[in-house]
Amino acid sequence: MQVFAGGRVQALGLLAGTRPAVAILRPTKPPRGGAVSLEQASAHQARHPRRLRLEQIPLYQLHRPDPKVPLADSLGTLVELKDEGKIAHIGISNVSESQLRAAQQITPVASVQNRYNAADRGSESMVDTCEQEQIAFLPWAPIQQTGGNPAVAEAAKRHGASPRQIALAWLLARSPQILPIPGTGSPEHAEANVAAASIELSADEVSAISGGA
Repeated sequence: MQVFAGGRVQALGLLAGTRPAVAILRPTKPPRGGAVSLEQASAHQARHPRRLRLEQIPLYQLHRPDPKVPLADSLGTLVELKDEGKIAHIGISNVSESQLRAAQQITPVASVQNRYNAADRGSESMVDTCEQEQIAFLPWAPIQQTGGNPAVAEAAKRHGASPRQIALAWLLARSPQILPIPGTGSPEHAEANVAAASIELSADEVSAISGGA
């Protein structure tokens, strides 16, 4: 998976064999003053996907709904890019279920990216919604705060893995719609992330980690 920010690769995380690879373009900084949609400010990047060495951007994530800009305007910009063939699918990030419903009235939503991990379960119902509707759920900060869950540490000892690997394995076991995006700063970290996909947690382990949040 490649996550592009401002036309540059921001993070690389692959979970081989369990989820399809996808390239995601998402802006990271809103324009000053907030008068212009975040998507409008960065749309020129998506209009030229070959700058990213892509013929078409497979998935463009709306980074965060801007309270100063109607959601229809932000998504409307992306819909135009989709109609032009510059992007294939549209996703949304940091949204409530009501915002998801509003977005779905404008365009099909391929993915939702909210903060979610073994310690922060604020998007629990969103994960269930995405599973029911076959929408990809991209948890950001997927391996943060792993030290606060005793069940994660216990599972790590049993499997001879790191707590972060267990956190990723738990996410993959939580729902088939979950596609974690763990950041990595080195090839070693990337290899560890990939290895997490081969860890099979038992139902009891998944339950214990879920209950330890």
